Amino acid sequence: MAGPEVSVTGGEKDSRVRASIRRLCDIAGARMVEAKASASVRLVDLGAGAVHVDSGPEAGTRLAVPDDEERLLDLILAALPARAVRVGVVGAHGGAGATILAVSLAQVPVRAGVPVTLVDLDPVGGTIEVIVGVERDPGTRWADVRRQDGSLLPERLVTSLPAFEHVRLLGGDLRGGASEDDPVVARAVRAASQASDVVVVDLPRSALAPRGDGPGILGDLDHLVVVAAATLRGGAAASAAARRLDELGGGPRVSLVVRRRPGEDVLPDEIAEASGLELVCVARHLRSLDADIEHGVLPGARRRTIPRVAAEQVAGALGLET
Repeated sequence: MAGPEVSVTGGEKDSRVRASIRRLCDIAGARMVEAKASASVRLVDLGAGAVHVDSGPEAGTRLAVPDDEERLLDLILAALPARAVRVGVVGAHGGAGATILAVSLAQVPVRAGVPVTLVDLDPVGGTIEVIVGVERDPGTRWADVRRQDGSLLPERLVTSLPAFEHVRLLGGDLRGGASEDDPVVARAVRAASQASDVVVVDLPRSALAPRGDGPGILGDLDHLVVVAAATLRGGAAASAAARRLDELGGGPRVSLVVRRRPGEDVLPDEIAEASGLELVCVARHLRSLDADIEHGVLPGARRRTIPRVAAEQVAGALGLET
Protein backbone atom coordinates (compact mmCIF):
# COMPACT_ATOMS: atom_id res chain seq x y z
CA MET A 1 0.00 0.00 0.00
CA ALA A 2 1.49 3.34 -1.04
CA GLY A 3 1.39 5.90 1.71
CA PRO A 4 0.69 9.59 1.33
CA GLU A 5 3.35 12.20 0.88
CA VAL A 6 3.90 14.72 3.65
CA SER A 7 5.43 17.90 2.31
CA VAL A 8 7.56 20.01 4.63
CA THR A 9 8.88 23.48 3.90
CA GLY A 10 10.87 25.98 5.95
CA GLY A 11 13.25 25.39 8.83
CA GLU A 12 16.50 23.47 8.78
CA LYS A 13 16.71 20.01 7.22
CA ASP A 14 18.36 18.50 10.29
CA SER A 15 16.15 20.23 12.83
CA ARG A 16 14.44 18.45 15.72
CA VAL A 17 11.08 19.22 14.13
CA ARG A 18 12.13 17.55 10.87
CA ALA A 19 13.35 14.48 12.73
CA SER A 20 10.04 14.18 14.58
CA ILE A 21 7.99 14.55 11.40
CA ARG A 22 10.13 11.94 9.63
CA ARG A 23 9.64 9.51 12.52
CA LEU A 24 5.85 10.02 12.46
CA CYS A 25 5.82 9.47 8.70
CA ASP A 26 7.65 6.18 9.19
CA ILE A 27 5.07 5.07 11.77
CA ALA A 28 2.18 5.99 9.49
CA GLY A 29 3.70 4.55 6.33
CA ALA A 30 3.98 7.99 4.72
CA ARG A 31 6.85 9.55 2.81
CA MET A 32 8.33 12.89 3.80
CA VAL A 33 9.13 15.15 0.83
CA GLU A 34 10.30 18.69 0.35
CA ALA A 35 7.92 21.50 -0.68
CA LYS A 36 5.44 19.56 -2.83
CA ALA A 37 2.11 21.28 -3.50
CA SER A 38 0.27 18.03 -4.38
CA ALA A 39 1.23 16.24 -1.16
CA SER A 40 -1.54 14.76 0.99
CA VAL A 41 -0.39 16.83 3.98
CA ARG A 42 1.53 20.10 3.78
CA LEU A 43 3.43 21.35 6.81
CA VAL A 44 5.52 24.43 7.43
CA ASP A 45 8.41 23.95 9.84
CA LEU A 46 8.46 27.16 11.83
CA GLY A 47 11.44 26.10 13.89
CA ALA A 48 11.65 26.21 17.68
CA GLY A 49 9.41 23.14 17.92
CA ALA A 50 6.44 24.59 16.01
CA VAL A 51 4.65 23.32 12.88
CA HIS A 52 1.99 25.13 10.85
CA VAL A 53 -0.53 22.88 9.05
CA ASP A 54 -1.01 24.24 5.53
CA SER A 55 -3.65 21.88 4.05
CA GLY A 56 -6.64 19.68 4.82
CA PRO A 57 -9.28 19.94 7.57
CA GLU A 58 -6.62 21.06 10.07
CA ALA A 59 -5.31 23.86 7.84
CA GLY A 60 -4.27 26.89 9.84
CA THR A 61 -3.52 24.86 12.96
CA ARG A 62 -0.26 25.39 14.80
CA LEU A 63 1.17 22.34 16.53
CA ALA A 64 4.03 22.00 18.98
CA VAL A 65 6.59 19.22 18.60
CA PRO A 66 6.88 16.94 20.53
CA ASP A 67 3.86 17.94 22.67
CA ASP A 68 1.34 17.61 19.82
CA GLU A 69 2.96 14.65 18.05
CA GLU A 70 -0.08 12.43 18.66
CA ARG A 71 -2.36 14.90 16.94
CA LEU A 72 0.11 15.27 14.08
CA LEU A 73 0.24 11.49 13.66
CA ASP A 74 -3.57 11.36 13.53
CA LEU A 75 -3.51 14.02 10.83
CA ILE A 76 -1.04 11.99 8.75
CA LEU A 77 -2.99 8.77 9.29
CA ALA A 78 -6.20 10.49 8.19
CA ALA A 79 -4.51 11.22 4.86
CA LEU A 80 -3.75 7.55 4.19
CA PRO A 81 -5.82 6.32 1.23
CA ALA A 82 -8.57 3.82 2.02
CA ARG A 83 -7.78 0.76 -0.07
CA ALA A 84 -10.88 -1.20 0.95
CA VAL A 85 -14.26 -1.50 -0.67
CA ARG A 86 -16.60 -0.66 2.23
CA VAL A 87 -19.96 -2.45 2.33
CA GLY A 88 -22.68 -1.84 4.90
CA VAL A 89 -25.43 -4.37 5.59
CA VAL A 90 -28.59 -3.22 7.36
CA GLY A 91 -31.98 -4.73 8.10
CA ALA A 92 -34.94 -2.67 6.94
CA HIS A 93 -36.74 -4.07 9.99
CA GLY A 94 -36.03 -6.32 12.95
CA GLY A 95 -35.36 -9.98 12.18
CA ALA A 96 -34.57 -9.38 8.51
CA GLY A 97 -31.37 -11.44 8.65
CA ALA A 98 -28.83 -8.68 8.03
CA THR A 99 -26.26 -10.02 10.50
CA ILE A 100 -26.24 -13.50 8.97
CA LEU A 101 -25.80 -11.95 5.52
CA ALA A 102 -22.95 -9.74 6.79
CA VAL A 103 -21.15 -12.75 8.31
CA SER A 104 -21.64 -14.81 5.14
CA LEU A 105 -20.72 -11.96 2.81
CA ALA A 106 -17.44 -11.30 4.62
CA GLN A 107 -16.30 -14.86 3.90
CA VAL A 108 -16.69 -14.66 0.11
CA PRO A 109 -13.67 -12.47 -0.78
CA VAL A 110 -11.50 -14.26 1.81
CA ARG A 111 -11.81 -17.50 -0.18
CA ALA A 112 -10.01 -15.71 -3.03
CA GLY A 113 -7.26 -14.53 -0.68
CA VAL A 114 -8.64 -11.01 -0.21
CA PRO A 115 -8.06 -9.50 3.29
CA VAL A 116 -11.45 -8.76 4.90
CA THR A 117 -12.46 -7.08 8.15
CA LEU A 118 -16.01 -7.40 9.52
CA VAL A 119 -17.11 -4.53 11.78
CA ASP A 120 -20.01 -5.10 14.19
CA LEU A 121 -21.85 -1.94 15.21
CA ASP A 122 -24.20 -3.54 17.73
CA PRO A 123 -24.02 -1.11 20.69
CA VAL A 124 -24.61 -3.95 23.17
CA GLY A 125 -22.13 -6.34 21.61
CA GLY A 126 -21.51 -10.05 21.72
CA THR A 127 -23.98 -11.39 19.14
CA ILE A 128 -21.66 -11.82 16.16
CA GLU A 129 -18.91 -13.18 18.42
CA VAL A 130 -21.18 -16.07 19.42
CA ILE A 131 -22.41 -16.65 15.85
CA VAL A 132 -18.85 -17.01 14.51
CA GLY A 133 -17.50 -18.74 17.62
CA VAL A 134 -14.75 -16.34 18.74
CA GLU A 135 -16.24 -15.21 22.06
CA ARG A 136 -13.42 -16.95 23.98
CA ASP A 137 -10.63 -16.05 21.56
CA PRO A 138 -8.03 -13.40 22.46
CA GLY A 139 -7.93 -10.17 20.53
CA THR A 140 -9.02 -6.56 20.43
CA ARG A 141 -12.66 -5.61 20.99
CA TRP A 142 -14.46 -2.25 20.98
CA ALA A 143 -13.83 -1.79 24.71
CA ASP A 144 -10.09 -2.12 24.05
CA VAL A 145 -10.17 0.27 21.09
CA ARG A 146 -12.01 2.86 23.15
CA ARG A 147 -9.43 2.65 25.94
CA GLN A 148 -6.40 2.90 23.68
CA ASP A 149 -4.23 5.94 24.15
CA GLY A 150 -2.92 7.43 20.94
CA SER A 151 -3.56 6.83 17.28
CA LEU A 152 -5.10 3.76 15.67
CA LEU A 153 -2.39 2.31 13.44
CA PRO A 154 -4.16 0.39 10.64
CA GLU A 155 -2.04 -2.77 10.41
CA ARG A 156 -1.61 -3.00 14.18
CA LEU A 157 -5.37 -2.72 14.75
CA VAL A 158 -6.40 -5.28 12.14
CA THR A 159 -3.80 -7.89 13.07
CA SER A 160 -4.84 -7.63 16.74
CA LEU A 161 -8.47 -8.62 16.00
CA PRO A 162 -9.86 -12.14 16.51
CA ALA A 163 -10.50 -14.03 13.28
CA PHE A 164 -12.90 -16.64 11.90
CA GLU A 165 -12.27 -18.32 8.54
CA HIS A 166 -9.48 -15.72 8.06
CA VAL A 167 -11.97 -12.83 8.44
CA ARG A 168 -10.90 -10.28 11.06
CA LEU A 169 -13.72 -9.21 13.39
CA LEU A 170 -13.98 -5.90 15.21
CA GLY A 171 -16.90 -6.36 17.57
CA GLY A 172 -18.09 -6.16 21.13
CA ASP A 173 -18.00 -8.59 24.02
CA LEU A 174 -19.51 -8.63 27.50
CA ARG A 175 -17.97 -5.19 28.08
CA GLY A 176 -20.18 -3.71 25.37
CA GLY A 177 -20.04 -2.78 21.71
CA ALA A 178 -20.10 0.45 19.74
CA SER A 179 -22.80 2.44 17.95
CA GLU A 180 -22.44 4.33 14.71
CA ASP A 181 -22.41 7.63 16.68
CA ASP A 182 -19.42 6.62 18.82
CA PRO A 183 -16.51 8.97 17.91
CA VAL A 184 -14.05 6.07 17.79
CA VAL A 185 -16.08 4.20 15.13
CA ALA A 186 -15.16 6.48 12.22
CA ARG A 187 -11.47 6.25 13.17
CA ALA A 188 -11.59 2.48 13.52
CA VAL A 189 -13.45 1.93 10.23
CA ARG A 190 -10.97 4.24 8.52
CA ALA A 191 -8.04 2.29 9.96
CA ALA A 192 -9.58 -1.05 8.95
CA SER A 193 -10.15 0.33 5.45
CA GLN A 194 -6.46 1.21 5.19
CA ALA A 195 -5.30 -2.31 6.13
CA SER A 196 -7.95 -4.49 4.40
CA ASP A 197 -9.22 -4.85 0.84
CA VAL A 198 -12.86 -5.30 1.89
CA VAL A 199 -14.60 -4.00 5.01
CA VAL A 200 -18.11 -5.27 5.78
CA VAL A 201 -20.04 -3.27 8.38
CA ASP A 202 -23.02 -4.85 10.15
CA LEU A 203 -25.18 -1.80 10.80
CA PRO A 204 -28.02 -1.31 13.29
CA ARG A 205 -31.34 0.00 11.98
CA SER A 206 -30.63 3.28 13.78
CA ALA A 207 -28.10 4.06 11.03
CA LEU A 208 -31.11 4.74 8.78
CA ALA A 209 -32.71 7.21 11.22
CA PRO A 210 -32.85 10.90 10.26
CA ARG A 211 -30.03 12.94 11.77
CA GLY A 212 -29.08 16.58 11.66
CA ASP A 213 -25.32 16.21 11.38
CA GLY A 214 -24.95 14.55 7.98
CA PRO A 215 -25.04 10.92 6.80
CA GLY A 216 -22.86 9.56 9.61
CA ILE A 217 -21.32 6.15 8.95
CA LEU A 218 -23.35 5.79 5.74
CA GLY A 219 -21.25 8.55 4.19
CA ASP A 220 -18.13 6.38 4.58
CA LEU A 221 -19.54 3.41 2.62
CA ASP A 222 -19.22 2.47 -1.04
CA HIS A 223 -22.16 0.04 -0.98
CA LEU A 224 -25.16 -0.47 1.26
CA VAL A 225 -27.21 -3.67 1.23
CA VAL A 226 -30.73 -3.38 2.66
CA VAL A 227 -32.29 -6.67 3.78
CA ALA A 228 -36.07 -7.10 4.02
CA ALA A 229 -38.54 -9.96 4.34
CA ALA A 230 -41.04 -10.74 1.58
CA THR A 231 -43.97 -9.44 3.61
CA LEU A 232 -46.11 -6.32 3.71
CA ARG A 233 -44.05 -5.18 6.69
CA GLY A 234 -40.84 -5.84 4.82
CA GLY A 235 -42.03 -3.93 1.77
CA ALA A 236 -43.09 -0.92 3.85
CA ALA A 237 -39.79 -0.93 5.75
CA ALA A 238 -37.74 -1.19 2.54
CA SER A 239 -39.63 1.76 1.05
CA ALA A 240 -39.08 3.82 4.20
CA ALA A 241 -35.36 2.99 4.13
CA ALA A 242 -35.17 3.94 0.46
CA ARG A 243 -36.77 7.34 1.13
CA ARG A 244 -34.31 7.99 3.94
CA LEU A 245 -31.34 7.02 1.77
CA ASP A 246 -32.62 9.13 -1.10
CA GLU A 247 -32.55 12.16 1.20
CA LEU A 248 -28.81 11.69 1.69
CA GLY A 249 -27.98 12.18 -1.98
CA GLY A 250 -24.61 11.06 -3.31
CA GLY A 251 -24.31 8.29 -0.73
CA PRO A 252 -23.36 4.65 -1.24
CA ARG A 253 -24.75 2.47 -4.00
CA VAL A 254 -27.82 0.81 -2.45
CA SER A 255 -28.91 -2.75 -3.19
CA LEU A 256 -31.82 -4.84 -1.92
CA VAL A 257 -31.87 -8.43 -0.66
CA VAL A 258 -35.28 -9.98 0.02
CA ARG A 259 -35.54 -13.00 2.31
CA ARG A 260 -38.52 -15.18 1.48
CA ARG A 261 -40.18 -17.88 3.57
CA PRO A 262 -42.38 -20.55 1.99
CA GLY A 263 -45.94 -19.34 1.61
CA GLU A 264 -45.19 -15.61 1.69
CA ASP A 265 -47.21 -14.01 -1.08
CA VAL A 266 -45.43 -10.66 -1.47
CA LEU A 267 -43.14 -10.92 -4.48
CA PRO A 268 -39.55 -9.64 -4.13
CA ASP A 269 -39.94 -7.80 -7.44
CA GLU A 270 -42.91 -5.94 -6.01
CA ILE A 271 -40.83 -4.78 -3.03
CA ALA A 272 -38.03 -3.67 -5.35
CA GLU A 273 -40.45 -1.78 -7.59
CA ALA A 274 -42.20 -0.07 -4.68
CA SER A 275 -38.97 0.95 -2.98
CA GLY A 276 -37.02 1.79 -6.13
CA LEU A 277 -34.07 -0.30 -4.87
CA GLU A 278 -32.03 -2.64 -7.05
CA LEU A 279 -32.88 -6.25 -6.20
CA VAL A 280 -29.65 -8.29 -6.23
CA CYS A 281 -30.71 -11.44 -4.39
CA VAL A 282 -33.75 -13.39 -3.21
CA ALA A 283 -32.64 -15.50 -0.25
CA ARG A 284 -34.65 -18.46 0.94
CA HIS A 285 -35.30 -18.72 4.67
CA LEU A 286 -33.09 -21.25 6.48
CA ARG A 287 -35.21 -22.99 9.11
CA SER A 288 -32.22 -24.74 10.67
CA LEU A 289 -30.24 -21.53 11.21
CA ASP A 290 -30.71 -21.32 15.00
CA ALA A 291 -29.91 -25.00 15.43
CA ASP A 292 -26.81 -24.65 13.22
CA ILE A 293 -25.51 -21.78 15.34
CA GLU A 294 -26.16 -23.75 18.54
CA HIS A 295 -24.05 -26.58 17.11
CA GLY A 296 -21.22 -24.30 16.03
CA VAL A 297 -21.99 -24.29 12.29
CA LEU A 298 -20.75 -21.02 10.83
CA PRO A 299 -23.29 -19.37 8.48
CA GLY A 300 -21.92 -19.18 4.96
CA ALA A 301 -19.06 -21.61 5.55
CA ARG A 302 -20.59 -24.75 4.01
CA ARG A 303 -21.00 -25.08 0.26
CA ARG A 304 -24.43 -24.94 -1.36
CA THR A 305 -26.09 -23.72 1.84
CA ILE A 306 -28.63 -20.91 1.70
CA PRO A 307 -26.48 -18.25 3.48
CA ARG A 308 -23.46 -19.00 1.28
CA VAL A 309 -25.40 -19.01 -1.98
CA ALA A 310 -27.06 -15.70 -1.08
CA ALA A 311 -23.74 -14.14 -0.04
CA GLU A 312 -22.07 -15.22 -3.27
CA GLN A 313 -24.89 -13.69 -5.30
CA VAL A 314 -24.58 -10.40 -3.41
CA ALA A 315 -20.78 -10.43 -3.67
CA GLY A 316 -21.03 -11.01 -7.41
CA ALA A 317 -23.45 -8.10 -7.83
CA LEU A 318 -21.12 -5.81 -5.87
CA GLY A 319 -17.92 -7.04 -7.51
CA LEU A 320 -16.46 -8.51 -4.31
CA GLU A 321 -15.74 -12.02 -5.60
CA THR A 322 -12.03 -11.39 -6.06
